[in-house]
Formats: sequence, structure tokens, C-alpha cells
Amino acid sequence: MMDEGAFIPEEADAILSNRQAAAVKAMNESLANGALKAPESRTNKALVRSELNKAWALSDAVVANLDKTFGPDGDKTLDVGSVPEGVPIYSAKTLPAKLQNPTTKALEDHTLADAIGTPRFEWNPDYRNGTYAWGVTRYPTSATERRSFQKRVQRALHDNQPVVVSWYVDFNALNAQGQFAKPPTKPGSQGGHMTIIMDYQVNNVPGFGTLPAGVLETRPEALAAALDDATTIEFFRIKNSWGNYHSVPTTIGYHDLYMEYMNGPISECETDANEEPILDKCHPGVPLQDVVLPAGY
Repeated sequence: MMDEGAFIPEEADAILSNRQAAAVKAMNESLANGALKAPESRTNKALVRSELNKAWALSDAVVANLDKTFGPDGDKTLDVGSVPEGVPIYSAKTLPAKLQNPTTKALEDHTLADAIGTPRFEWNPDYRNGTYAWGVTRYPTSATERRSFQKRVQRALHDNQPVVVSWYVDFNALNAQGQFAKPPTKPGSQGGHMTIIMDYQVNNVPGFGTLPAGVLETRPEALAAALDDATTIEFFRIKNSWGNYHSVPTTIGYHDLYMEYMNGPISECETDANEEPILDKCHPGVPLQDVVLPAGY
């Protein structure tokens, strides 16, 4: 990991990164018409690194630091190596992290490497080894499995644990209240996104009705009832990672992802050079893709 100011000094204080969009366009051009057009060229690690350096418009100093740490072809890793002295790169095993013990529920001092763990299977990095390793859980297809999936998320939130969610954004679904309430009638600007679930609103809670988002619920019996199979999640509230972009005054900092939207289907489309959807190149998709849960959930 690097501080953004060390990687792209020009964007150290920017809310949004224009360089990211420029890098995507540059790499797409390289793949379509440039140095990486031929499939065999993409196996040349040094060439791929060189194209990435150009796409990101990295300074000579940043490129030198990356080369010192990983090699020009990326063959070095921090699994076995260490960051050279004076290089502004962080190794996961040196970054402290407070992680919940999955058995005692106590917060303990560990590192980011403990949260990452190691792959259990070479062919599937979702499953991790390690007492404190977080893991990916894909969103299932059946109603019963989806309710079980939701309850795992709820339990983590009840324990004040963050949950990372991967979902597909279509900004035509965003309304003036900061809600992604339902699938849009026409596809708009879209793409994959990851952010943090902070809260949720649930209906039909036996004995309690609706438990609203934004109200701290501490009654053990209410939290237990919220996990009943009969309850229905209305929406998950996420931390908005777009700064003041795509926000409205009443919900700056947060967005609500309604299950009507998250269950879809929506039209996921290929995009043109201006990143606008190509309407005759779309397919149905489910916006909720997966969550990353802490150990024990």
C-alpha cells in the first residue's frame, strides 16, 4: 500500500481521481491498438509494468521505488521480501490492525496481514486460511440462501464489525434522497464499486415491526428478532466513498441500497469511449455481488 500523495502527488488532496480514469483509457488503448494488442505481449511482465507506468503517468521516482520493491517485472513480492529502506510503501505485515477474536469477540492487536490471511485454494482466493482472516461470500440465488447471507451481515453489524460490500452501480438509479431504490428504466453511468456497510433497516421483525436505520438498537431481544427468517431487509446503508460527489444535502456521507435495487435485475452494459452505456450490448445482472466478512461470520 502507498499513500496517494506518494503514488500520485498531484492528487494528494483530490476528492476524486482523474488519473484513474485516464489510466483505464490508456490501458484499454494499449490492449486494443498498442503495445499490449498481441496476446503474447501480455505475458511479458516487464512490458506490462512499463505500460502501467505510462498509463498512470508515474514519475521517475515512483517508478524507481516500485522497481526497488517489486522488480521491473513484478517478480518480487512482500510475502517473502521487505520494503527497501526509504521507500514509501507499506507492507501488510507492518500495518497494525484491531481485529476481533472470532471466539471471544474481543478486539486484539494484529496486522493487516492477519486480516488478509493466505489463500486456502490456489484456484479460488475467496477462501482464506488464518484465525483472523476475512473472507469473501458471494451473493446466492435462492431466497432461503439470500436470507442466510443477510443474517451473516446482520450479525457482524450487531457486533459493530464493518462489512465490505461489492456491488454494481448504475447512477440512473440514484434519486434525490441519496437512495438506490430500484432498477432504473434506462441504463446510465455504471460500474463495479466496493464500500462499507454501516447500518440497515429491517421490516416485519416479530414483536417489533420496523427497526429503522440511523437509530442505535441495543435491546438484545430486538437484535435477536431482527435475525428471524420472517424479517425483510429494506435497505443497507453504506458509507459514501465518492466524497461530495453523487451526494445530496440530506444524506451527505451515506447512501441507502434498497434490496429492490440490489436484487435487480439491472442492465449491465458495455461502454463506449466516453464510458456511456452501449444500449444494444447489455445483459441482465444482479447488483449485489458479494461481501467481505470478518473472521467468525
